[in-house]
Amino acid sequence: MYTIDYRMIFNKNTGLIFAVVVLCLSCAPIFATSTASYAKSTLGFYDISTFDVYVDGEIVHVLAGGKKTPNDQQLSILYTRSDDGGHVWKRPVTLDVQSPEIIASRGNDIQLAAKDKHLVALWQTKGALPGMGPMTGVRSEDHGITWKPGPNPAEDKDGSQAYIDLIADQYGYFHAVWLEDPDESGYQSLRYARSIDGGKQWSQVVTLDDSTCSCCPNTFAQSPGNGLSILYRDMSPRDMSLMQSSDQGITLATRQYGW
Repeated sequence: MYTIDYRMIFNKNTGLIFAVVVLCLSCAPIFATSTASYAKSTLGFYDISTFDVYVDGEIVHVLAGGKKTPNDQQLSILYTRSDDGGHVWKRPVTLDVQSPEIIASRGNDIQLAAKDKHLVALWQTKGALPGMGPMTGVRSEDHGITWKPGPNPAEDKDGSQAYIDLIADQYGYFHAVWLEDPDESGYQSLRYARSIDGGKQWSQVVTLDDSTCSCCPNTFAQSPGNGLSILYRDMSPRDMSLMQSSDQGITLATRQYGW
């Protein structure tokens, strides 16, 4: 029997909502077709710990991390995509992750973005302290068929970066935000960087807010006019804040709504 977890996923590009089915039991076949002609899959995992879904036009991309057997000590990362809106899926590709142990989990998930043939993924890895560690990245230049290591967008390569979000705009620029405290001030800051070459290099890091909630995910969204919006939880006031850019991330400004 399948255990089905229906999750509503916000499409960062268009604002549409997609229903994604995540199956959480072992011993299920890799792919089985439902009566609605949608594929259902565990991706070969015994247990799925983290995933991200990204939509680029008609293509739905899925990146998932989990254990392939009950005895696995570390997570494996698999990628698959559907070119027809989720009816038929490509055979999953295992990412050859040459990095420290992945500590991504629900709420602090692995992140994926795509534009045409270029894909970029980021996630947090295990550091010296429990639950802390630096980002690492991978990228693909051939629609996710093969993957290469990518640089950490953060300046503090040995620090801790968490609650990452990632988006690709209409020009193929990749934008990343995350939380970190490189100065060890006791407050998590919201940091931003962008890549204009498919994740090969990242721009200089910009501090968007030097005091934010330390345990809340951040959300990137894109408007039809290629505007960027970042929703996050601020420290003062202790409420949601919104930053927006109309120039591909060159400048970002906080919007005031009087919440």
